[in-house]
Amino acid sequence: MNSNLKTTRIVSFSQTGGPEVLKIENVEITMPCPNEVRVSVKAFSLNRADTM
Repeated sequence: MNSNLKTTRIVSFSQTGGPEVLKIENVEITMPCPNEVRVSVKAFSLNRADTM
């Protein structure tokens, strides 16, 4: 990643399971398309059922 680009942290998962399948990653923040919006998230919650 270019050091001039802004990044944010995300939590991702590619399989079902417990907390061990969650990965924290840094990703580049891209500009939204004309028909999209950017939402600032201060906190979130994840229920086990959401990962199944």
